[in-house]
Amino acid sequence: MEVENRAVSEGTTDTLETECVSEGAPTEELLCSDPGHVTVATENHIQEVRGADTLKGVDPVQRLFLEKIREYRTHSWTEGRLEAELDYQQRLSQETNELQRRHGGGDLSRFPEFTFIGEEGWGRSHNQSASTCDINYFLLLRAQKRGLQLMRTPLHRRFRHAPLLQLPQEVLGFEVDSINSVQFSNHTGYSHWKGQVLTADELHVLYEGIKLNNVHQYDYVLTGYTRDTSFLEMVVDIVQELKRANPNLVYVCDPVLGDHGSMYVPQNLYPVYKNKVVPVADIITPNQFEAELLTGKNISTEKDAVEVMDLLHAMGPDTVVITSSDLPPRLGDRFLVSLGSQRHVRPDGSRTTQRVRIEVPKVDAVFVGTGDLFAAMLLAWTHHYPNDLKTACEKTFSVMHHVIQRTISYAHELAGPGRRPSPPQLELRMVQSKADIEDPAIVTEATVIS
Repeated sequence: MEVENRAVSEGTTDTLETECVSEGAPTEELLCSDPGHVTVATENHIQEVRGADTLKGVDPVQRLFLEKIREYRTHSWTEGRLEAELDYQQRLSQETNELQRRHGGGDLSRFPEFTFIGEEGWGRSHNQSASTCDINYFLLLRAQKRGLQLMRTPLHRRFRHAPLLQLPQEVLGFEVDSINSVQFSNHTGYSHWKGQVLTADELHVLYEGIKLNNVHQYDYVLTGYTRDTSFLEMVVDIVQELKRANPNLVYVCDPVLGDHGSMYVPQNLYPVYKNKVVPVADIITPNQFEAELLTGKNISTEKDAVEVMDLLHAMGPDTVVITSSDLPPRLGDRFLVSLGSQRHVRPDGSRTTQRVRIEVPKVDAVFVGTGDLFAAMLLAWTHHYPNDLKTACEKTFSVMHHVIQRTISYAHELAGPGRRPSPPQLELRMVQSKADIEDPAIVTEATVIS
């Protein structure tokens, strides 16, 4: 449709040029040139109004903006352009520079575009289903639910590692708030990387911002890799504060310390994990080396593993999953043994423990992010099966199997026959595995052990 802008000032007969308006534009009002005559364009009609009724029915914010434009336009037609005084120009320049400094630049000489939509336009309701959850990494999670996720997040291509925990949790009904403990150009499986590491003070500032807006009601917290003791201690402080607000909050911790007999974080993190982090954790996912380090006991047999898990229970967590071990698999050398243990308190106050053993196929490839994905999936499936570790582990390990197999197939296809896939080709195929994340076919069965 066309809206004709007409000058109707006394003695003015010129007709200004017409401007075209999209037929499908939402209810956005168009201010025409005439200070006494405004044509309002909507989806269904054009309403011409004058005088006091000019902006009747217009959104209050738009009304203020349009009235001010009309005021300036009237002045310019009758008295000429407004000229800013020198002191005003100086103040404007200072304010502009300060705003650009705070907000990372931007053109402040142009008025921003707004789109006003009705209540129905905001998308899916946060209260859509009882299984919906909120999450963060330094995931903070809410489970409607909601949670906080403190995560190590390189930004490589399509931000693959960044949603590694967030995407599968959202697919399974969680609402996720993520705080990146590192912001890297890519993960460290590549030859080079650049980026920044979040400090404890910066983490505190981010968390304070969340609190100021009163949106720190979380149900889960998930944390992973860090190399700084003060940062780790700040995590503990935040978890304790969140648990005071919500005693039912579940803290899931992947205590990343090392593997295969050696540490790959500074040794001064070990006592922080042992004395501060593990005691406030509800679910932990160490590998065999980390479990042995935290308890001071070696694992040579399944009985040793059960005793180590019991020692970890005594330190605080109710759920312990040793993600990998050197125990001999019953299905042959092409499998890897994992074990899990979950304590429950009966209504009469007595305790019961469910322990499981899982054997998973080995894969001849190196992936980055499988530990993060495992912790995220275990959180999600223990939420859906809070008193059934066997099913939660079967779901978790089956998701891992499907994602890894899809990634391997894709990587070999890209690499070509006889060539070993490169790190970019071995990026986990998360989006392509959405259906398996939501409802995995069970390919890994857990065995209940005594």
